[in-house]
Formats: sequence, structure tokens, C-alpha cells
Amino acid sequence: MAATSISNPNERVLRLIDAALDLRQAGEQELALDILLQAQKQAPDYAPLHLLVGLAYRDAGRLDKAETSLRRAIELDPGQAEAFQSLGLLLSAQGRSAEAVKILKRHAELEPGDPITLKALGTELSRLGRQEEAIHLLEEAWRKTQSAEVGITYGRYLIRVRQWERAEEVLREVAAATPEPKPLAEWAYALVMLERYGEAVQALQQALEINPEFDRAWRGLTDCYIPLGQFSEALEAAERALALDDRHCRNWLAKANALLSLQRYTEALEAARTGIECVPPNDPEVLPVLQELHLQEVEALFQLSRVDEALAQLEELRRQFPTVERLTRIQASVLNSLGRPEDTLRVLEEAQDAGLPVDGDLAPLRYETLHLLDRPDEAWAFIRPMLATQTEQRLNVLAEIGISLYARGRVGAAQAVFEQLRSFAPDAARFTNNLGFILIGEGELTEAEQCFLQALGMPDSAEWRPLLLTNLGYLYLLQGNYTRADECLREVASLATKEWEAILRVAYWQDGQVIPDYTPHPTRSLPVPVAANANRVTLALAQGQIEDAEALARQMVQEDPDTPWGYEMLGWVLRATGEFDEARQAWERALERAEDPEEQESVACWLDALPD
Repeated sequence: MAATSISNPNERVLRLIDAALDLRQAGEQELALDILLQAQKQAPDYAPLHLLVGLAYRDAGRLDKAETSLRRAIELDPGQAEAFQSLGLLLSAQGRSAEAVKILKRHAELEPGDPITLKALGTELSRLGRQEEAIHLLEEAWRKTQSAEVGITYGRYLIRVRQWERAEEVLREVAAATPEPKPLAEWAYALVMLERYGEAVQALQQALEINPEFDRAWRGLTDCYIPLGQFSEALEAAERALALDDRHCRNWLAKANALLSLQRYTEALEAARTGIECVPPNDPEVLPVLQELHLQEVEALFQLSRVDEALAQLEELRRQFPTVERLTRIQASVLNSLGRPEDTLRVLEEAQDAGLPVDGDLAPLRYETLHLLDRPDEAWAFIRPMLATQTEQRLNVLAEIGISLYARGRVGAAQAVFEQLRSFAPDAARFTNNLGFILIGEGELTEAEQCFLQALGMPDSAEWRPLLLTNLGYLYLLQGNYTRADECLREVASLATKEWEAILRVAYWQDGQVIPDYTPHPTRSLPVPVAANANRVTLALAQGQIEDAEALARQMVQEDPDTPWGYEMLGWVLRATGEFDEARQAWERALERAEDPEEQESVACWLDALPD
């Protein structure tokens, strides 16, 4: 049987405890501990004293002694709730998750509505892979207590584990039960995660009607107005937050974001740096904010063309937080975009040395970097074993890398990526289609045709058929195989296709011959039906069917008069018939409507080449 706590320590012990508490409050931790130990000798079975000694040992960094004292407090008084919580948090800080969960659950039984314990339980259960247990525990606590703080803790956990819809439901329920500024702001945060910015604005405005001096709601409005494109309103909201508290780093974060959106980069740099100065030291809760402010600083420096300074800041930021994977990912991505893959590889290797997992979110970056260094076999040997798990998700990421490499002009690297993906998933039509598309640009038409035909026979070909046929139609136009081109392009036009867009090519009829797309390696996207119809216009011109070509081009203009594509093809028809002034007018209209720089460059080139 456990010993029983002395319920009435003598007056001298109580005076010693009071003195120790005063010393702790004054910052004299060691002296306070000495006095508590004196009191403990006089009342060795008084549980609250063991609790206080344990806390003093904890604050002094003497964790083994702290644990011993806290366990003794619990032994003496199993109802000592604070001892359970303090011991549980101590074990949690040491990474002893399984032990921490057992102790914290005991505290939750004694005080079911304590949000600190519930938050710690959520963290530790997640570390143990027991996410559903954490959700059940938090939901039960919310249902039992109906405490807004508990509900907020539950909703925040759901956000952390990316169950945003469920989080929004819970936090909406909390805000309805307790329509106060904080619950309303938490609900708005969940709405922002779901990109429901208009509703979030309404929730935050409701919070401000209750308390106009709630600066969190003002900066929350900034986060909503920016994605809504209301940049001036975003800055105004951030200024309102700063007027209420100009020493709050999150308010400066909001202002810097608004200024970046307004492209006022010098002011954004100043705001970010002021925010950094406002970050309280030694507070782990605000470390993510500090990192965000530094990243804003980096972005402003890049926009101001202070590239070397920005890179130095990124390097310092990563070295300051070597185990924050996101920072390594950002620095590596920036270095790759600047054409410095050797430096990227160094950064990734340093991250691995710091303990970041080699098979985590940084793995695709290493794969991409090795391709940029023209080491495709090494890239594949590195990534191939990881495809055994989360296969589809990982393949999608690698395919995006291939597309990105292509868009950045690294065509050979992109081709190598899709050759590797095709070797791994030979029945996936999309990889074979992408490889065929790249081969066309390299002039390897026979090999490209084989890719498209093979893809049409694959199990998932139905989904990709319109895209495959559009590419084949273009290819057959270049080969002069007009019959096959007509079959392919007409089928695309007849299919009930979605208006999905893809990087596609369009052939043109110039001076009596079919010419390929003006951009050998295009990156602009076209709706699939538009690309098919544009190639059909060229096909009609090649077959001497001038009236059909013009009718189809004018139909494209009529169906979508606000885009450049119909006017582009109409210009080619008019050029073919010698109506150069009319062709110029059509292409000028196309240029007015073109938003993509690649499109603009092509149309401008056509205009320059028109006969006077």
C-alpha cells in the first residue's frame, strides 16, 4: 500500500515553502531548491513538497532527480494531478512517448479538460502511430467537457493531421457553442486551410464585432485577403493589427506578406526584419514564425536582385535549423532553379548528416538533382527501391519532376526520367505518352509514333486517348500522312472530352508545306479540343480545303473569342490565301489576347514575317 501524504505540515515547513516560492519567482532557482530540500527533510512524506522539488530540479536541468521527486509525489498522493502532468510532460520532452502517454492519461482522468495535457497526448500518440486513438481521446474530452479550449485543442489536432474537413466541423461547433473571438478565429483558421477564404473573412469580422481590438483577427484577415487578390485590404488589416500591438512578430509577418503581394519589396524586407527583432528568445512556439519571417526576407532579397545576399541568408537559416526539412527543401529547390545542382547535392548530403531521412520529402529533390548533374543511372538506383511503397503517389511526384525539367529546358534529363518511369510502369499510358511527346521535339518521329501506338493499347488508355490521338494527329501531319491525321483529329473532336489542358503542339501551313510548332519544346498549355481543332485547320489547308479551314478557324474564334487560338489559326488561313492585311489583323487580335510569353513571342514572330 502506498504511503499517505501528511495533510498538515508544521508552520516552519509552510514558511520554508513560501520563502522558496518567492525565491523562484525572483529567479533564484538554486537557492529556492536548497530551501525546499530543507523543508523536505522535515516533512519527508508531504507530497506537494516532492512536487515542488521535482519542478525545481526540472528547471535546473537535473532531469533524473526531477523524475524521482515527481514519481515520489505521485506515490505519496495518487490524486496529485499536477505531479502526473509535470511527470508526463517531462517524459514527453525526453522522447519517452509510451511512458508519457500512460502518465498523461492518468492526469486526463483526474482533470479531463486540461488542454495542455490533451495537446501533449495528441503529440505523443501521433509519435507512436496511434493517431486514431488520439482523435478518439480528444473527441471524448470535447464531448464530455464542452470546453471551448478543449474543442480548440481537438480541432487544432485535426488540422495538424490534415483532417481539415473534420477540423472545420469541430471548430464550427465550438464557435457556435461559444461565439467569442478566439473560437471564431480558430474556425476561420480551419476555413483558410480549406481555401474557403470568404467564409473565413465572415467569421473573423464576427470576432471583430465582438472585440475590435483582437489583433489576431486582423492579421487573420490579411491571410484571407491575399489569396482573394485583395492586397490593399490585406495591408490595411495588417496595419490595424500592428496598431494594436507593434511588438507582436506575427503582426509583422502579416504585414510583410501583404507587402510582398503588392510587390513593395523594400518595405517587405524592412517589415520582415522588424518582425525578426520582435521574436521572443527561447520560445519554441514561435520558431515557425521566425522561420517564415526569414523566408520573407529571402524572398524580398531575391525580388530586389540581391541574389548572393538571399542565398547567404538561406544557408544561414538552414544551418540554424538543420533538422527542419522544409528549410532544406526550399534551399535545395532554389539552388536547382538557379542552375547550381552541385551546391544542391551538398545541401542534401548535409541534411542527411544532420539526421533528416534520406527517403523522406527530400528524396525527390536528390533524384532531380542527380538528373541535373547528368547522372541518371545513379538517380534511378537511388529512387527505385522507394517505389515499393506509396507507389502511385511517388510516381506522380517523379512525373512532375520530369515535366518540370522539360519546362526548364532540360529536355535530355526529362527524357531520361520518363524512360525510367516507363521501364518501371510499362503499362502506364501517361509515361509513354510523355516520352513520345519529348521524342517528337527531338525529331525522332518513328520512335514517338511507336510510343503513342503502344500507349493506345494499354489498360488505362481510355483516360488518355484524346491526348494520345492529338499528339498522333500532329505527328502524322508532320509525316504527311493526312489520312491518319484526319482519323485521329476527328476522333478527338467527336469524343466527349473534358476541357483539360496539356502541353501540346500545333502544326502550321506555310509556303506550301506543313511546318512544326514554332517552339520545338513548348511549355504553354492548350485545351485538348483546341489543339485538335487547330491541327485540323492546318490539315484542311494541306489538303487544299481552304473553305473548310476558314470555317473551322472562324468557329474556333466564335466559340472562344477571348483567347488567342482561333485568331492564330484564322491568321494562317488568311496568310495562305494571300490576304496579308486581314492576317495581320487576326494575329494582332491574337497578340492582344495572349497571356503566355511563349505564345506572345510566336505571334510576334509571325507578324514580323508577314509580307508588307
